[in-house]
Amino acid sequence: QTVDGTLPAAPGGRLKVDSAGGIVVRGDEVNEVRYTAKKRVRVDSEAEAKRLLGRARFRSTREGSTATLVVDDPGCGRCEFSADMKVSAPRVTLETMLSTRGGAVEAYDLDGRVTAATAGGAIQMDRIGHSVRASSAGGPITLGTIGGPVRVETAGGPIKLGAAGGDAVLTTSAGSIDADQVDGSVLAETAGGSIRLGRVKGGV
Repeated sequence: QTVDGTLPAAPGGRLKVDSAGGIVVRGDEVNEVRYTAKKRVRVDSEAEAKRLLGRARFRSTREGSTATLVVDDPGCGRCEFSADMKVSAPRVTLETMLSTRGGAVEAYDLDGRVTAATAGGAIQMDRIGHSVRASSAGGPITLGTIGGPVRVETAGGPIKLGAAGGDAVLTTSAGSIDADQVDGSVLAETAGGSIRLGRVKGGV
């Protein structure tokens, strides 16, 4: 079941996305939030699928300067429910907050800060103008060019960083750490894997 639509966005506002599947957010030269949510369940009949998908409500709201997109969990146990979301938001969004109960998270071309958390999946970001905070319960984290400080943690997977415009804290419980350029200091820690640092302006 697919749900799509738009939501007015305040200039320089905030965006919050909470789902149970993959999330992809891209900044663009728009003044609204455009979204597509694809909900899935695996059950024995079409009637049961429709009933459960009806319980998995999609809610889009705006309070003040914050636009929120949420998919409710239908609580169906073994029905393998998921909800993948693709979102286009104003590039000038001040803060983007992304969380999923299982799935990959991607964010690109946003001027503000970005926070992301997944209960299991990869995280990928590039061309973020401000700071990044990200955590995964199990999956790789790949960052391209980040304009501010970076703080990322994964319970299992490699961490790759292209460039950070401030300090970088990079922590993994199992995987390698690879950072090309950091304009501040670096704290890098892994319980199993190599560490390679390129140009670092601060301490290590």
